[in-house]
Amino acid sequence: MSDAKKKLFEGLQELQATRRRTQMVQRNKEYTYDEVFESIPGDNDNVLLNLPDELCEEVGLCPGDTVTVKLINGSLVISKV
Repeated sequence: MSDAKKKLFEGLQELQATRRRTQMVQRNKEYTYDEVFESIPGDNDNVLLNLPDELCEEVGLCPGDTVTVKLINGSLVISKV
């Protein structure tokens, strides 16, 4: 396979994977505050946001990935960058 065809094939595979992740992201999930937020000892101004493993797996998030977090109509919207 030529380099150009290989790059095109890889690009199409990534596009398909992105579409699958996007379709999964559009499903709404509900979690309680206690399920996703954790206090930081000695820091009363901030909390940790712990994303459930099932959610990370569905959208393809791995430790170290960069995400964007938005508050829209009272809901957190998390997107992989």
